[in-house]
Amino acid sequence: PATESWSAEDLRAEQSFVDTHSRLPSGRFMVTLPFLEGEPLFSGSRHMAERRFYKLEKRLLQNPLLHDSYNQFMKEYLELDHMEPVSRPLSEGNGAKIYYLPHHGVTNTNSSTTKLRVVFDASARTQDGYSLNERLLVGPKLQKDIFGILLNFRRYPIVFTADIKMMYRQILIHPDHTNYQRILFRFSPEDPLQDFMLKTVTYGVSSAPFLALRCIQQLAIEGEARFLRASEVLKGQIFVDDIVQGSMSVEEALATKEELIILLRSGGFDLRKWSSNCSEFLNTIPIDIQQSPLSLDSESSYLKVLGLYWCPVQDSFSSQIHVLSTECTKRSILTEVARIFDPLGFLSPVTF
Repeated sequence: PATESWSAEDLRAEQSFVDTHSRLPSGRFMVTLPFLEGEPLFSGSRHMAERRFYKLEKRLLQNPLLHDSYNQFMKEYLELDHMEPVSRPLSEGNGAKIYYLPHHGVTNTNSSTTKLRVVFDASARTQDGYSLNERLLVGPKLQKDIFGILLNFRRYPIVFTADIKMMYRQILIHPDHTNYQRILFRFSPEDPLQDFMLKTVTYGVSSAPFLALRCIQQLAIEGEARFLRASEVLKGQIFVDDIVQGSMSVEEALATKEELIILLRSGGFDLRKWSSNCSEFLNTIPIDIQQSPLSLDSESSYLKVLGLYWCPVQDSFSSQIHVLSTECTKRSILTEVARIFDPLGFLSPVTF
């Protein structure tokens, strides 16, 4: 990665990754948490997490459907071996290399896969006044600018998009550091409260975006000689876990797709939610891993691409604007305009 504009802390995070990351025999990445100053000690984090869990459980029990969705999410975590039960430590004493993450659910009704996602709160402070996030190096911003990605997307006659399935959770945290990712949970109030530890890069931990994208970059670097097309895509046409790419011909698009599948799979990553403006390209993708449209009209069905509504059939973008529900004033108009997501400025003549 280009490091000219990085701060001293960014460089330390990068060096930590270079020195400590590894590839397992399966090809999956294993990383360590990039701490500010050695492995920190925490006091009272379990008590804090326990208090937060009981409040969460009380809310969940008032909504049986939400409670079932939460349990299902956690059950999947266990079944995929992304977390495992652990014995509770006898005492955190005056400090231990253990941190408990409180958690809560976030519902996304627009998601075609996971309607409820459990988010882990690594910013929760313990009785000693510190959180896990305050003890971590955040790492440099590796995310490419969304404007450039979308602009490049419009250059080509054949375009396609895909999503890296559970990207964060395909990257393992070194066993020496998984105790900093403990949680408390039980599936029923009748069960005893159980300690678990999360074994993968976890959403809500401040270093997670850097670690995840840095692994993708490392995969691109290591695969550049064999998979040049895929390597270039992973270096420049990915936004978080979304791949947005185009080609000048169907043949080139298909070749890029095959390289991406092989290269990402070598690192333990799978692609899903495929979409394209080319039916010939889409016919090579199993229907169960194609992106589901947000509307049923085949001629004008649209998908979400980096926050924008895109109709693959017409290869056009749309926008949803809500009717002003309050009195029309300068303040209310400015508030509504600020809510419009338009990174390429398609609507600028109208919003202006």
